[in-house]
Amino acid sequence: MVALAKSQFEHHAGEQRRESVKVEHKIWDATNLSEVQSSSVSHVPSVAGIFLCPEKALLETHRVLQTGGVLATTSMAASRCAWAYIFFPDPFPNSPVPRECWLTVEGVEGELVEKGFKDVHAKEVEMWMDFKERGAEEMVRFLVDAMPFTGQLTKGMGEEEKENWVKGIVDRVERDFPSKRLPGVGICAVGRK
Repeated sequence: MVALAKSQFEHHAGEQRRESVKVEHKIWDATNLSEVQSSSVSHVPSVAGIFLCPEKALLETHRVLQTGGVLATTSMAASRCAWAYIFFPDPFPNSPVPRECWLTVEGVEGELVEKGFKDVHAKEVEMWMDFKERGAEEMVRFLVDAMPFTGQLTKGMGEEEKENWVKGIVDRVERDFPSKRLPGVGICAVGRK
């Protein structure tokens, strides 16, 4: 994901912008940002991350943000996110599906306010992933590689078992989404320290 973020920044930022904007891409454990000084960061973007471990991650995010610093984060709306469905068609005890409060606009806003964030706003946003050009298998393999929780889902699986799991997801996507589009509704939220 870090490589993808870097390439997107390079692709979309003009030459002047690249020279004038300082962007650092790093992989950190959101629940332990001990490498980051308190009140030292102006912005924290988190796409589909904090809601998987919100208690510690929100406290650490709040700690490292400067006064007035901004958190921008996302979650998925309850039962309306197809990419989540392809991984979790039947809920099971170890699935990292977010707590109930992270599945509604009101719940996300409440979580951020409870952790000390101000000027909190959340909104449902329609989203989708097309797989018309690349096909279901390539899209599923990308998601399996990119989503942080798939390691938890495949822990203890041998290579053959993992491959069968991936093929099962591909079959389900091809069967359930003949339009070759995974629809969904996400929740985008922002708040200030």
